[in-house]
Amino acid sequence: MTALSRFKPRLVGSVWRGIIKPRSDIDIEVDYTDPEPIKKTLQE
Repeated sequence: MTALSRFKPRLVGSVWRGIIKPRSDIDIEVDYTDPEPIKKTLQE
């Protein structure tokens, strides 16, 4: 979340609701118009 902070990340889904299981996905939504800067940030 810190690495994506400039994209205003939001945790959504079951983890946000507190329903955490061993195979729970962690879903993060971000605001963007171009996905390339987000891809670069995640690869760093």
